[in-house]
Amino acid sequence: MLANTNIFTDKETTNWFKACIALNVTKDGLSSFVEAELQKIHTTVGKSCGQCSIEKLLPCPTNGMCKKRNGNTCIFHQSQQRQQCPVCDQVKQNITSLHRFNGPSWRNTQAERWAAQPWEIGKCFLPPDGYSGVSSVQESDFNGVISIMLNCTHFQTCLSSSCLSPPPPDKQCPLEKVRQIGRNIRHTSDCKVSDAHLLDYFQTLSTLLADPKCLLHHPAANKSLTKLNDLQNDRMSLSELGELLKEADRTLNHAKEAGERFSKSAERAIAECLEQLESSLKAGEQRIESQIDNGKQLIENTIQDGKQRLEVTIYDREQRIEVKIHDGEQRIEVKTQDGEQRIESSINDCKRRIDDTIQDGEQRLEVKIKEGEQRIMRTDSDQADKDYTRGTEEILRCLIEHYDKTLRYLPTSPLNDWIQARLDDVYFPPCMLLMEKYKGSFKKTNTHVTKYKAVLNHQTFIQGEAGSGKTSFLAKLVMDWCSITKTQQTSEPLMAKETHYAAPETRTRNSTFFDDLTTLKGYQFVFYITLRNSVKQLEVLEMIKEQIIDEIYSSKEDRERAYRLVNDIIKNERCLVLLDGLDEWKRPGDRQHLPTLVAIYTQCDLVITTRPWKLAEAKIPDSKIKTLLHLEGVHEPFDVSLRILRCRNDCTNSNGVDNKHSEFEAYVLRNSLCDLLASPMLITLIVQTWAEGTELKGNRCQIYSLLLESLFKKANSEEDHFYETPFHCFKGTQYIKPNIEHLNRFSEAAFHLLFSEERENSLVFGIEQLKQYKLNERKDFAMRAGILSAARKASTLRSSLSFSFVHKSVQEFLAAYYIACYSHVIDEVISGYLINHENSYLDISEVLIFLCGLDILAANKLSILMNKAACECLVSLERFQDIILKGYMEAGANEHDDVRLELSHFFIDSQNIKDLHNIWASNIPIVRCVTLELEDDCIDCYTELESERIKNYTKLESDYIESDTELEDDCIERKTELERDCIEIPTEVEDDCTESPTQDMQSSIASSKIASRIEFDLTSCDKLKEIYINGESFEVLIKDSISLNASTFQNWIVLHCEDSSPVLSCLTRIELKRVTVCSTWMQKLFNTQLTLDHEVNFKLHECMIIPSVGDELSPFSVASITTCVNNTFDICDLSGECPGLWETLFDLNIKTLRLFTNSMWRVNYTSSLSQSLLSLKQLETLSIHVDAIPHDLWSVLYSLSLKRVAVSLSGEFKGLIIGHADVLSQLNFPAHVFDSIYIDVTSHPDLLAAMHGLNITSLSLFGSGESLTANQTALLLTMLKSLKKLYQVRIDVKNDSRGLWEALHGIHIQCLNIGLQCRCFKVNHVASLLTSLSSLEQLEMITLYVINDIDVVSEILHSLKIKSLSLVQKSSIYFGRLDCSFILHAPNSLNERSIIITLYFDFDKLEVTLQSLFQLFSTLEELEERFIEVFPVS
Repeated sequence: MLANTNIFTDKETTNWFKACIALNVTKDGLSSFVEAELQKIHTTVGKSCGQCSIEKLLPCPTNGMCKKRNGNTCIFHQSQQRQQCPVCDQVKQNITSLHRFNGPSWRNTQAERWAAQPWEIGKCFLPPDGYSGVSSVQESDFNGVISIMLNCTHFQTCLSSSCLSPPPPDKQCPLEKVRQIGRNIRHTSDCKVSDAHLLDYFQTLSTLLADPKCLLHHPAANKSLTKLNDLQNDRMSLSELGELLKEADRTLNHAKEAGERFSKSAERAIAECLEQLESSLKAGEQRIESQIDNGKQLIENTIQDGKQRLEVTIYDREQRIEVKIHDGEQRIEVKTQDGEQRIESSINDCKRRIDDTIQDGEQRLEVKIKEGEQRIMRTDSDQADKDYTRGTEEILRCLIEHYDKTLRYLPTSPLNDWIQARLDDVYFPPCMLLMEKYKGSFKKTNTHVTKYKAVLNHQTFIQGEAGSGKTSFLAKLVMDWCSITKTQQTSEPLMAKETHYAAPETRTRNSTFFDDLTTLKGYQFVFYITLRNSVKQLEVLEMIKEQIIDEIYSSKEDRERAYRLVNDIIKNERCLVLLDGLDEWKRPGDRQHLPTLVAIYTQCDLVITTRPWKLAEAKIPDSKIKTLLHLEGVHEPFDVSLRILRCRNDCTNSNGVDNKHSEFEAYVLRNSLCDLLASPMLITLIVQTWAEGTELKGNRCQIYSLLLESLFKKANSEEDHFYETPFHCFKGTQYIKPNIEHLNRFSEAAFHLLFSEERENSLVFGIEQLKQYKLNERKDFAMRAGILSAARKASTLRSSLSFSFVHKSVQEFLAAYYIACYSHVIDEVISGYLINHENSYLDISEVLIFLCGLDILAANKLSILMNKAACECLVSLERFQDIILKGYMEAGANEHDDVRLELSHFFIDSQNIKDLHNIWASNIPIVRCVTLELEDDCIDCYTELESERIKNYTKLESDYIESDTELEDDCIERKTELERDCIEIPTEVEDDCTESPTQDMQSSIASSKIASRIEFDLTSCDKLKEIYINGESFEVLIKDSISLNASTFQNWIVLHCEDSSPVLSCLTRIELKRVTVCSTWMQKLFNTQLTLDHEVNFKLHECMIIPSVGDELSPFSVASITTCVNNTFDICDLSGECPGLWETLFDLNIKTLRLFTNSMWRVNYTSSLSQSLLSLKQLETLSIHVDAIPHDLWSVLYSLSLKRVAVSLSGEFKGLIIGHADVLSQLNFPAHVFDSIYIDVTSHPDLLAAMHGLNITSLSLFGSGESLTANQTALLLTMLKSLKKLYQVRIDVKNDSRGLWEALHGIHIQCLNIGLQCRCFKVNHVASLLTSLSSLEQLEMITLYVINDIDVVSEILHSLKIKSLSLVQKSSIYFGRLDCSFILHAPNSLNERSIIITLYFDFDKLEVTLQSLFQLFSTLEELEERFIEVFPVS
């Protein structure tokens, strides 16, 4: 019957009870073993004479034995004197040599019994006290048995090395730990043991009893081991438990007795102190009471004596008696008071002494306690520092060993995980580029990163596609750190055993890439984390615990100690944390996008690897990305392939390897596999498959089909072929068809896991998911084949397995295969997945690419959903285009037709224009955005392509002539392939290769640029919203079907629209740079835009516009055109014009036209602009903001019958052109916002009459002054004099006349402007001008923009009688003239006038002109002041 050991209500007391029993059980198992070994020791040390006592054999004094009394007598040698006995002395020396510490316990043993009793020799190895009376091993306690095994070196031959490593007295020695368990149980103060400690006790004791060298085969030890297991699991019988309870009872009684003795001793000490204190207090009170009683008795005796004396002498002198009685009473009172004071003083003094004694004792006790605490704290602090140092050294050592086991070797074949080579043998530095932020996103730069220093920058992200070498780079970084760290510790580099796989000269360390190991020296610790194994974990510290600490340590106690130590290490030391595979990590919640490391770990740097799409999907703030690097694979792929070949067992000869590698290079070039060699994973696959005799033809589906076939072969070598292959990539396979059911089940699981709503299980999953998708029964096959990989989750209680596909790309290929077989899942599963998970269309990009190679119809369908998701998210649109391009190329490689992949946003450059042009045709109705930006190298690439094509044609011709007729078909086929590779082959080249095309081809190289065209049809782009084209390095033409002149321009890129209406009705923005545009196309576009209900922006930058007639191109145009609602048309930022630009406005339905410019620009092509303005039948309002208006354009503006024509000249003179009298009725004077009214000097009399008395302040006159008649002059003068509020008159006429100046005679103005700053004015009738100037009595300021000779200026200045002159000269070139502005103050008897004169001089006569000016100034007799400053303007 089993016994229940839970006999106490307290669990930890029960644990202590079981521990006591466990010690007795262990001691019983060891006793007979020790007794038998003591027999052997007895034989080894030899037999003594049996007559000598221990006192005779030891000299005096002997340390630990001899104690002298009264300075002379030795207690130990009191009865015996040492005597020589060679036999016994030899035995004694043998015992000493067997003692581990050369200090046998001589006090325990009796030398007389050495000859007959082995136990007496064993007692020499016991502790020195308490064992002299023990007569056998069985009577000894647990501590004695373990002490013999520890102290006697004979037991080293009986126990395995693990029991005594490290050797005693190291606390980590397993046997020392066993002895410590006995001490802990015996000396506990509360008789309690925790569950964790109890488990550790049982494990430690069981390990000792099961020691494989001797104890495992010893019957008593085996019996005790069984009892120990039964006791631990509560399986011990009642009889066995009863026998053990007696021994446990003795141990318990011993502990209780010790506790009781301690308690009684403490109670006695406290009681004695209290008794002494109480007796002192009682003695003081008794003395005080005794003194009080004595005083009272003395007083009574004195009173009685006085009474007696009074009675005796009562009859004698009554008067004396009364006096004496009075004196007596006074003395009594005085004595009584004095006695009371002395008593009270004694009592207070006694109390004070008692209080002082107690206080002094308390102070001394407090000082002693503080001193003890400080000593304990100092001891603890020193010990803590030592423990921390020892702990960090241990973890560092274990960490390096862990990395050396897990990262030292790298698989060299995706088909065989167990084919491995040393990392240094096959690793080659990656091609790593720095990425910089540009216009809100990160762009790759040409800066190559070749040093660790550039990688390690607090928080660095390394992005790269699957198989690009991210994990290998981190592994190399970790091993480099291990090497430099080990070198620091031992002054010797950490080197693994040399392998025969690769020659030493090929090792990576000889490269200068990432050779700055001193950078890694700054990190005390490096922690490498695989994020796919911690998908539900958010804290980086927890990941370190699970993936590193739990792998290094097995016991819970060691792990908990290491957890605390790692926390302190990351907090105090400089650490580097490597997080591998952010794209394979699923965050636990929606708020955190990155694994977190708390802010207190300030000395910790992070390096995170990921696929590019994850950075966009995770929405990581730019502030979190200190450095972003892009990994594009390896620098020299053929060097890597050479390394892989050298690691093969069949490539041991150096010359043979080089020859074989040359054959491999030719094979790669022949099959166009160079693009696949950027990925280290694909390099190894291609090299290994080629070396095994299998050649690839350059598409991804074929590669992964071969990979699957190789994996299947490992588990099932049965062969069979497809008679009708379901997919092109399965053609010629031998091992897929026999395993097709496995493939179907794996693909089903791969698909549903990849598109699971529980994204944490999409890549790494458990046994539940295997059962869910019926893979449990196929698990063994998958594991043997290597399609699935398994990893054990570390746990202190139980272990479980997690599964994943061998690589994420394999899972994606299988998922694509499943979709190709069951395309209905696109609507049923994937559509919902894309809706529920933002930006998930990037996550499944590889699936689409594989699907393009398997089933193009399904791929077309999936691309529709992904394109819709991309358009809604508007994130990584260029990345999505790259996905479509890869899918398009994969479809072509698998010979698919009807490729209709959907793409709405086109980003066209010189590298992808050919493929995107083909994709464009099927996407015209859905195109939303077109960006065309070509680089200079496109033309160079095309020229190289043409040259290469000629060489190939030449070679084809020679091959054909030399070959027989059997090669003719192959020659023609190769020629056809070359034709497909070119953008366009001139029609002069004949298809029949029997005629040499070399001469025609060579003659066409020079004109190849203008002989080839790529056309994009915009006709049906009904959803197109944005167009951006930069043709700076490439010729680009935009035309329509009626652009006849466009046929004469042989451009490379042509965007055209057929004759349809409306044109691009959804367009909101178009920006063209260095593009040639047909005016008819622009006109049709503007005509459509004016009918829309939204604004459209059209920017031209240095564009040429082809006019509808004529052959010459217009000059470059720069403008920003906006069409607004209500038929409003704005042309802004106009800094260049051409006839074609104005032609685009012809006959448009414009109601409001505004021309703006922010620079010094003026209308040059007046005729074109005039014709367009006159054609605008619906125009109501015209606003022109320019620097100057040509005179012939004034007449056109004047003749327009519009509601309003507003003009702003030089950004200052804003006004309305009034050409008819009826326009004045629509103006609201004087509150009108414009500064001035513009009229022709030859205006109709009705207009001049209508302007009489208008309340205006400024008037501008334009037109031709030569055509003024006397009648018109009189009417103009009359009108000007009627304008009482007129302040300023501006004159900008083509030529002056006497009538013009006479019309100004005597008018009431204060400011007169003659000419414009940007257009010079020459005064021909100076006398008439001077006459009119002298009549302007209120004139205060005159501004002259004239180009007259200096004598004219002199005449004008003299007539103004100037007294004060300030000259400010600002030099600037306008058509070869010098602009000089003069500010003149000319006060006279009537007023003070400030006159500004601007003169234009011929620039080549500058020096002469300035000399003339200064001579002029000296002749001004009335000039009292003058101030001259010169500011040259560049």
